[in-house]
Amino acid sequence: MNDDQLLRYSRQIMLPQVDIAGQETLLAARVLIVGAGGLGSPAAMYLAAGGIGQLVIADHDTVELSNLQRQLLHHDSDLGRNKAASAKDTLAAVNPGLAITAIPEKLAGKRLATETAAADAVSALLRARLGRPSRPRTIARYQSCCRSSCRAPCARAGQPGKT
Repeated sequence: MNDDQLLRYSRQIMLPQVDIAGQETLLAARVLIVGAGGLGSPAAMYLAAGGIGQLVIADHDTVELSNLQRQLLHHDSDLGRNKAASAKDTLAAVNPGLAITAIPEKLAGKRLATETAAADAVSALLRARLGRPSRPRTIARYQSCCRSSCRAPCARAGQPGKT
């Protein structure tokens, strides 16, 4: 960790739960964020500000005016742009020392498996096959799974019967 990083992350380094070793772990981490919308937007902002070293943001959608009041990654100047590209630009301004990758497509199949396997954690609002949002208990199981730093089960945590 260089001097600028020590200064930038000094408040969380002072926390006994984080300290220097914890911050170095965060700086070495790779997080996949599936969706740069209402939930992915604040998650990405906090992960970038907190010093996650590599952020991968996947979203196939474009920024619309109706997104701007709740999706803080995007601005008026981003209207019509891909959300992953817009997110990358905003996050680079929040923390220029991060490696940010934008994937302007819907992750599925082999690409989803590859990106999930390469990530230390995955942040996503998992949806049922019918396109309905996941139930809160499913999301809670998913978050619990990711907090334990597991890899493969995170991609399946939103599916009934799997954790």
